[in-house]
Amino acid sequence: ADLADAADIAVSHMAEALQYRQIV
Repeated sequence: ADLADAADIAVSHMAEALQYRQIV
């Protein structure tokens, strides 16, 4: 569960970072 949560959070942050880079 911890690893799954960590992976989910990591993916979410990566997605946000990619969207931010695309916007800017």
